[in-house]
Amino acid sequence: MTSSNPLSLDFLTKKPEAAAQVLQSLEDQQAAFYLQDVPVRIVAPVLREMQMWPASRILDRLSLEQNAAIFAQLGYQTVAALLRLQQQARRAALLEVLPARLARSLSVSLIYQENTLGAWMDMSTPGFYPELTVGECLALLKKSADPFGTSLVVINQAHHVIGMVGLDRFLASADEQILGQLMDSEQQPLAAEMSLHMAANLPDWHRYPSLPVRNAGGVYLGTISRIYCARYWIRHLRMHPRLMIHCCLILPEP
Repeated sequence: MTSSNPLSLDFLTKKPEAAAQVLQSLEDQQAAFYLQDVPVRIVAPVLREMQMWPASRILDRLSLEQNAAIFAQLGYQTVAALLRLQQQARRAALLEVLPARLARSLSVSLIYQENTLGAWMDMSTPGFYPELTVGECLALLKKSADPFGTSLVVINQAHHVIGMVGLDRFLASADEQILGQLMDSEQQPLAAEMSLHMAANLPDWHRYPSLPVRNAGGVYLGTISRIYCARYWIRHLRMHPRLMIHCCLILPEP
């Protein structure tokens, strides 16, 4: 890269936040191409300023070695958040090459008992920062073919859920409005360790089609959909008739 390049090393180093906005507006492959030869010490601060979703997709496009080296420059919660959003094959490969202590901790954080929300949550559902505008968020969503549900999760820099934005309100809002002005802060995340049976007795379980899930420290992990859980239990009724009680509880109310 030269100093005349809009993504020059000087620009990446001195203005990581502005560089992050430029990179996340590009196609993942194009952004990764720009960063593939950039020193890790420069890339890491830029990725730290990006929304988690596009950052994880760009990491998927970089070499495994560069991805692991970038993780070594980031805090644990950021690494864990990015890893959850990465492709499953890349996630497994990274756990093989990351330092043993870090890999063990990350692996444990991904494992939950089968009857808990953590076992059935969708880790690919992104969280967005409150200062992101509707127009910017919509542009990011259009870049991905992955479904994102009926609402958007809003998180702070500590990766804690601070609100949700319904899709209807999001699409009806002006491009310049920020997510923090639109979010509903009353919808509380559920603990990943909570059982499906317990969750099914909560009012929010039948009020919303999907809910955010957090770990014991309050960090956002993904979303849980009662429709998806109901389909799973229905498929397993023949093998496990006693699961009928779970199915009846988690099916959406008419």
